[in-house]
Amino acid sequence: LNHRVKNLFAIVQSIISATGRQESDPKVAAAKMRERVHALSLAHSLTSTLDAQQETSLHDLLEAIVRPQRMDDQTLDHNGPHVTVPAQFVTPIGMILHELTTNAIKYGAWSAGSGNISVDWTVQSSDESQTLELHWTEQCDSSQINSAPDKEGFGSRMMAMSLIQLGGTQQREWARNGIRLRVVLPLD
Repeated sequence: LNHRVKNLFAIVQSIISATGRQESDPKVAAAKMRERVHALSLAHSLTSTLDAQQETSLHDLLEAIVRPQRMDDQTLDHNGPHVTVPAQFVTPIGMILHELTTNAIKYGAWSAGSGNISVDWTVQSSDESQTLELHWTEQCDSSQINSAPDKEGFGSRMMAMSLIQLGGTQQREWARNGIRLRVVLPLD
């Protein structure tokens, strides 16, 4: 428990430091910090009932992190086999999902009144290992979408750090109607 609390404080400190460096408007910085700490809280709430031998599912993570942020005219579709997420990976995957959702709200499919996010995943098996391939695809009317951000911010760096922690990779493409992202994570 002590180790876990120290890790959570370290994550919160990094959120505060990085957001403070990037935002000159205190109200914007405070709002971004609240959102990120809230996402961390949601991911932690899933793990608080888990011990090191237990897990949750990718479906449950999507429902807890992404679905509550959508508005009435926005949709979230997800499809894939049951994938278990070990307790130690819930927080980094939860933070990745939160950042993708935040970007969809600010720049992508959910930045307009309507839009769709589709999350599909498969499990690939080889003789020696299994990998999760996750596709995050946004769709909306391209005339309603905000432009892609000019530079990568803290959220993108946090996603990259989370992927390194998980041993995963990503390929991202800003399309005219929203982002397309492919994430590959080892399941072993």
